[in-house]
Amino acid sequence: FKEIVSKGFHLVGAFIYLGISKRILIEKQKFFRFLKKAKFVIQSKPLQESPDGRKKQKGIDVFMYHEIVDLMDAYDKSIIISGDSDFIDAVKEVKKFNKMVDVWSFKRSLSYKWKDAVGLENIYYIDDILDEIEFKSGN
Repeated sequence: FKEIVSKGFHLVGAFIYLGISKRILIEKQKFFRFLKKAKFVIQSKPLQESPDGRKKQKGIDVFMYHEIVDLMDAYDKSIIISGDSDFIDAVKEVKKFNKMVDVWSFKRSLSYKWKDAVGLENIYYIDDILDEIEFKSGN
């Protein structure tokens, strides 16, 4: 997957930002092992419990925003795999310094705001490459 989205650029790091619960389910443990084996750097924050008892991510967006901006001297292109428009301000900031930004998302998850922020030529759909992505389980 990393090779597909980086398209010939030298990849200096692949970070994934996750909210995780204290008790990680077996399925998620397999996913974490897959990510580690694929050399992703896992940046995590504990899930927060809301007053109604549901668990939700808190602080991941802010954490990711700061990493996109703070690490911009280490990259020429940022590849964001999210359709969430919460990161548009970070993208606007790094584009002031002539950084390139690609956005990968599922078609149904992409905020319309990304088209204005990065341009249609820098938006790619995971749906279009699903048959090229190889998932290996049990490792």
